[in-house]
Amino acid sequence: INEVGAFSLSFEVPDNANTGVGSIRGTHWDTEFSIQEFRRPEFKVSVAKPAGSHVVDGKALLAAAASYYSGGALNGAQAKWTVRQSKAEFTPPDVDMKFKFYNYTPTWWWWGGGDLNESDEYPEEIKAGSTDKDGNHKLVLEYKSTGHVGPVSVSIEAAMQDINRQTISGRSAFMVHSGSYYVGAY
Repeated sequence: INEVGAFSLSFEVPDNANTGVGSIRGTHWDTEFSIQEFRRPEFKVSVAKPAGSHVVDGKALLAAAASYYSGGALNGAQAKWTVRQSKAEFTPPDVDMKFKFYNYTPTWWWWGGGDLNESDEYPEEIKAGSTDKDGNHKLVLEYKSTGHVGPVSVSIEAAMQDINRQTISGRSAFMVHSGSYYVGAY
């Protein structure tokens, strides 16, 4: 035990130990540790950002590709898409005056009894399928109005699982606008 009451301990975990949580118990203390097995990734997953601009009540084609590092497609892999949405801000590119568009709630709203617990997140959506012979999986995402005025950030994640039950994910994000145009007055 050192001058601040701490100590260190080292030990070897047997090669045949099961993965999971282990523990060490002393007379007046105990601690837990994790035993994990590292597997080098055998494949990669890439998710393409949907092309174009996106407006509420529209659609986007989501595309993910899985391929082995050694070459070749990940054919027939389980694909699980997770789509998350959250309120966002939008600043138009190449504008001299920096306009920022978002759903602004003035501070006096809170003083007047506004909902302080209004969430910036929406329920996540999960879809599943499997990759084709070229290791691709596509999904059409329809975005409906949530009642939110202003831009929404959409985060997409595709998790692919091979026959060895190794799961690798790829991610991308894009913005959905509540209208085709923004009007800013100065």
